[in-house]
Amino acid sequence: FCNCTNLKEVFIPDSVHSIGTSAFYNCSNLVKVRLSNSLTSIELRTFKYCYNLKEINLPSSLNSIEAEGFSDCGNLEKITIPSSVKTINDYAFSCCQNLNEILFENHSKLSLIGYLAFYNCYAIKNIKIPSSVTEIGSHAFQSCSQMVKVTFDSSSSLVKIGSYAFYYCYELSEISIPPSVTSIGSSCFSSCSKLKRVSLPWSLMNSARNYGIPSGATISQS
Repeated sequence: FCNCTNLKEVFIPDSVHSIGTSAFYNCSNLVKVRLSNSLTSIELRTFKYCYNLKEINLPSSLNSIEAEGFSDCGNLEKITIPSSVKTINDYAFSCCQNLNEILFENHSKLSLIGYLAFYNCYAIKNIKIPSSVTEIGSHAFQSCSQMVKVTFDSSSSLVKIGSYAFYYCYELSEISIPPSVTSIGSSCFSSCSKLKRVSLPWSLMNSARNYGIPSGATISQS
C-alpha cells in the first residue's frame, strides 16, 4: 500500500502476525488504523509519512517498533507503548512534531530507546522513562525543544545515555540521572540553555563538563 495517498482507513485482522517493510509508507491521508492483536512488530518505515494519522492503538502482542516505524507522522498526537515492547529503534518517532503525549504501560519491558528515536518531537513536554530501560541512544530526544520534565523511576536500570541525547532540549531546567548510570556520552546536554540543576552519579561527577551542562548549572550527586 506504499504511496496509496487516497487510503483513509485500514482494518488489519487478528490473523495477521506481520506487516512488511514500508507497507503503508506515504499513505499521507491515512487517518484511522486498527492493528492486528497478533502483531509482533512495527517494521522498518511501516507508517513513515502517514502525515494525517493522529492516534493509533498498539496491540499488547507487540515486541518492537523498528527504525522509522512512525517517523514523519506529523499529526500524530498521542502514543501508548504497550508493556510488551522491548525496543524502540532508531528514528522510530522522529519528526512527529505534534506528538505531545507518550505513555508507557505499567510493568514495561522496554530496554532500548534508540538513536534519534524521538528527534524533533518538539511538542513533548513531559516523559517518564520506564525503570526497565537500560540504554537511551545518542540524539534520542534531540530538539525536543519544549521538553520541561524528564523523570526516571527510583528503581531505574538505566546504564547508558548516548551523546547528544538531550541536545537542544531548550526548556529543560533540571534533571536527576539515576545512580545506576555508568556512562553519559559527550555533549548530552549541549544547548540546554535553561538547565539549572543536574544530579549525577558520584562516579560521573568529575566528567560533568564533558556532557555539555551549562557553566552556571548546579551539579549534585544523585
